[in-house]
Amino acid sequence: MALAGGKKFYTKLRRRSFASKSINMAHTVKQLKGFCRVMRVPTQGASRKEDFQVALRAWAEAHLEEDDEEEEPENGPSEDLLPSVGDVTTAIVPPSRPGSSVSEQSLTAEERREEREFQLQMAKLKIEAQQEERRAEREAKRAEAERAAKQM
Repeated sequence: MALAGGKKFYTKLRRRSFASKSINMAHTVKQLKGFCRVMRVPTQGASRKEDFQVALRAWAEAHLEEDDEEEEPENGPSEDLLPSVGDVTTAIVPPSRPGSSVSEQSLTAEERREEREFQLQMAKLKIEAQQEERRAEREAKRAEAERAAKQM
């Protein structure tokens, strides 16, 4: 069973329950090292599978306890997470319905994930644009050098 499921997998791995299941499901030291690297777990001196599992479990107990419920900033949700006026794509459950606070928290978490994905896509686009610009500059220099060579 392959554990590497891409970005969604590592997003889920940050939840305590999923992290403990993943630690138990990991079959190789390489997978456990990957978890430790992604989760930034200190593993000095760890070389065996059991060492990594112990380090990950201890870290999960200490750090992922708060991640079960999405934390909000102390001043409430930030302005960029609040739905804009006329935004029909964001549906917030009214507080009168049972379980509405959980739904609102998950929407906020989903909005955060979407924002992170958007920022990542924008960064990739910016890098691609810079690479394209450099490529165009190299081609222009090459064409200019060829013209200069033909004139001689």
